[in-house]
Amino acid sequence: IVFLSLFTQRKINNFTFKSVGAVASTALSVIFPPICETITFWPNKLGRFKWQLILNLLIIIFGVYVFIAGTTLSISNIVACIREGAGCDD
Repeated sequence: IVFLSLFTQRKINNFTFKSVGAVASTALSVIFPPICETITFWPNKLGRFKWQLILNLLIIIFGVYVFIAGTTLSISNIVACIREGAGCDD
């Protein structure tokens, strides 16, 4: 029972770490800053032809893409580790 609980706890921590890293790091570093900047400077200080808004939207779109790709990769790694059964500590 002890071995099973330690093994399960270790795997869950590894999976949680990967999932939270994929979700939180992308959101905090790429998606939220342009949203905050757009909200701060809305509507008068976004530059001529609203170039700052366009740039922020492109960054947000890129961030959402990286968010989806990272989450998908993390989930596929978790599924692969569960299927293999052991040795997923990378």
